[in-house]
Amino acid sequence: MQIGGDAALFNHWKKTGDVSIIKDNALDALVICGEEIPANNSPAEWERVVKSDGNIVFINSDENEAEQNAKHLWPDMVVAKKRYGLLVMSKNKQLAEKPKPKNSCLVIRYGAWGDQIICAGVFPLLKEQGHHITLNCQTPQDIINATNPHVDEMMVQDRDQVDNDDLLEYWNAIATEYDKVINLSESIEGELLLSSDSAKFFWPQSARHKLFNANYMERTHDVAGVKHNFSRSLFYATSDEKAKAEEIRQRFDAPLICWAVAGSAVHKWYPHMGKVLAKLLAETDAYIMLMGDDEAIPLQDSAIAEAQEIYGDVSRIAAQCGTLPMRGSMAIADTADVVVGPETGLLNAVGRSKNHKVVLLSHSGKDQLTKHWINAKEILPEKAPCFPCHRLHFSFEHCAKDEQTGASLCNAVIKPETIFKAIKNGLHKSSSK
Repeated sequence: MQIGGDAALFNHWKKTGDVSIIKDNALDALVICGEEIPANNSPAEWERVVKSDGNIVFINSDENEAEQNAKHLWPDMVVAKKRYGLLVMSKNKQLAEKPKPKNSCLVIRYGAWGDQIICAGVFPLLKEQGHHITLNCQTPQDIINATNPHVDEMMVQDRDQVDNDDLLEYWNAIATEYDKVINLSESIEGELLLSSDSAKFFWPQSARHKLFNANYMERTHDVAGVKHNFSRSLFYATSDEKAKAEEIRQRFDAPLICWAVAGSAVHKWYPHMGKVLAKLLAETDAYIMLMGDDEAIPLQDSAIAEAQEIYGDVSRIAAQCGTLPMRGSMAIADTADVVVGPETGLLNAVGRSKNHKVVLLSHSGKDQLTKHWINAKEILPEKAPCFPCHRLHFSFEHCAKDEQTGASLCNAVIKPETIFKAIKNGLHKSSSK
């Protein structure tokens, strides 16, 4: 749990039940509200229920008096935050309150893996403006920018820790801690990719395409108030991650193709993958590494089974869905000759890498995702009348479904030969470097 903001912020935590006395050593933060402390909430009781590395938070109390009382009871406690009406005490001396950095800048960005990659491009430009940068993001995507050298501090929270209805109040609360706040929430989703709770979602496809076909990186830079410079690396693998990725890459004595099997939406998987895999096995000497989370395993296994039925020997396919962590997958993909897949975080991570990308577009329009990538080949489902829809889909309620394959129409209409040629062309260019 991150400590920041004012009474409004801590009241949110209190509402969610995070600060109720439940059992010994149960709480990340015990919040004490009001001028008078209830008789049954003695200091001994506070210490009993707070984690050894937890915090005691006083709200709407006399913070000077509260600080004196706390230090009298626990001399080793330090002040982590002290604002009007707010006092945060901690036993962790590393949390001792520090002077606010000059030109402090809070960047707020939640969202999926790709969203964290896209926003990473603004950090070096903000640093050039002289800002001390704190990134407010959510788990598990916080791991993406945890190693970004241009981010000074991370303010990480659990997904849905703050109710959507309370977000504006929450953001207003934490904004009081910083000189500058850049809120990238809904800069892409809700603006360029529409949700079904918006009237714009139901506008005609032609109108949506005309109005919402802006480039994601450009829009993010515009909201952040930085120049259009997209030359910086967007994912920073550690030296250990790079070494491990290179060690894995050396196991393959031929070109390597990394294929992201599926993304986080129903329209982000390709139903004819097995046919493409079989053709790659038959007509190239490449190895193919299939990547994705646990939910992608059935799609992976089905594609391999189809490739085996068509070609036979599938020993050059490495089924890695559900086995590799996201950062590890990104590091390995950076070493590949060609990276293939839908609009996913994995493809975003290597967007500025020199290897070749084959990107299956679905809800994004031409150049909306890859305009500023290097060596990217977009596959456009031009025979799908709904493309590009500029919509967020988590079911087929508003997404056109191909009944024969069970996939989205925008994926089903793409011929396997089209993807095969794009991959083979990328392999040829890689081998000719």
